[in-house]
Amino acid sequence: MDSGICISDLEMVTPLGPDADHSCAAFRAGILRVGELKNFSFLDKEMFGGPIQGHAIAFLPPGFIGPAKALLMGCHVLKRLLQKGPHLRQGKDKTGMFLNLSDYILPDRKYRMEKAFEAELERQFGEDDDPAHPPISMETVLPSSAWKGQHQGLLTKLLERCDFVLPGAHQHLYFGGHTGVVHAIHDAAEAIRLGKYDRGIVGAIDSCIEPPVLEAGAITGILKTQKNPVGFIPGEAAGFLVLEKQQDAARRGNRTLLEISSLALEKEKFDRFSEDIPLGKALFRTLDQIIYSGTRSGDKVGFILGDLNGDVYRANDWGHALVRLNAKYPVGDLPMWLPAVGFGETGAATGVLSLGLMDAAFKKEECKKMPAALLWLSSETGEHGGILVKFSKS
Repeated sequence: MDSGICISDLEMVTPLGPDADHSCAAFRAGILRVGELKNFSFLDKEMFGGPIQGHAIAFLPPGFIGPAKALLMGCHVLKRLLQKGPHLRQGKDKTGMFLNLSDYILPDRKYRMEKAFEAELERQFGEDDDPAHPPISMETVLPSSAWKGQHQGLLTKLLERCDFVLPGAHQHLYFGGHTGVVHAIHDAAEAIRLGKYDRGIVGAIDSCIEPPVLEAGAITGILKTQKNPVGFIPGEAAGFLVLEKQQDAARRGNRTLLEISSLALEKEKFDRFSEDIPLGKALFRTLDQIIYSGTRSGDKVGFILGDLNGDVYRANDWGHALVRLNAKYPVGDLPMWLPAVGFGETGAATGVLSLGLMDAAFKKEECKKMPAALLWLSSETGEHGGILVKFSKS
């Protein structure tokens, strides 16, 4: 990736704060706002074994779910970002919007498990060729397909609510989960490099505390519950960042910037729910590309932001990748921050939150001389993404 593309501004809302400054300061201070998700007490106690703990945003009106919740979070953040940078409204004819949402893989997995169970019952106890009970088919609409359909117009509505209407060709929607942010940043940076846009606004919104995700997480065994002590604690968040050429940001007087040094994406041949053992191969290839690129350009990694969330499978994947990495690079002793500790599992929004933490860290005196920071992300689909970011003064 060509250098010179930077993050010139960033804003977010998380369970720790209504904006980036408060969220990042609270994270660095070790503050937690995790508690019982009382709005979901109606969920099956047999499934969860008791109350569900999670990180919920307390700064927004309660009672919203689905597209309405995503729109509420997105409007809150995008409006704040636009207020911080008046130039964004003035140059919106050369602005592209890139929004990443959940891949909704957990409800899909729950659906497939239930259908497989029903099909097995039919095989064992059903009557052959009974026209009143046709064979159960897996070829029906997956939850993710219906969910994506509900969110197709979200970006347009979000821009309208923020009085920042862009042509349809300038709107780019991703359902990429954790690694979708890497795709969005890559596409935005490439469009800027080719002159299609002067800037790209990359956003991400996700809520993992909604009933379908909680139920699916419990059934698949990766949500932390009273019955399952190992798993992720759900959270929710939204974040937006501005990408542009470094010289354009400097011309406006923005003197401290996060420069995107390199990106990488790799995918395993299997997903999180296969019976294959995670050996960290795709994650290693991702980070090997990133670290090697940084080493060649002199951007040595100083600290890491990792996508560990309490899931044993993901921890094993990282552990195997780390063994492979340590054979080539001394990264095992580097400090690693885990956004899920402070914000909970925030799904598709994890990448933007992590970049916000990087920005806050680089602005501290103790980190200003640090060459670069590495972010790695893992999706349940088996895809892994990495971003190397360095702090520069224009």
